[in-house]
Amino acid sequence: MGERAVAARSRKLTAIPFHAQRNEVHMGQGALCLALRAVHRFAEVRIEAALAECGGRVAGPKGAAAKLGIPRQTLDSKIANLNIDKWGFKNLAR
Repeated sequence: MGERAVAARSRKLTAIPFHAQRNEVHMGQGALCLALRAVHRFAEVRIEAALAECGGRVAGPKGAAAKLGIPRQTLDSKIANLNIDKWGFKNLAR
């Protein structure tokens, strides 16, 4: 079973096979790569801001995961994938 995306068309959700999306991309590889970098940078900035505001705390009701509205495990995974040093935000709470 391949990956799929969901497209909204006139209030009806339609599944689109992943390979079809790739063939329909109208921007060049350079522009697509630049767009993906921008998305990752935006996520990185939001996570770092939440960690700074929470003093490096990830879990719990006062943690960055709660602030971002995502599960702790998801945030831990994103932190690892983006190579963010969560320990560098300890004691930085505003």
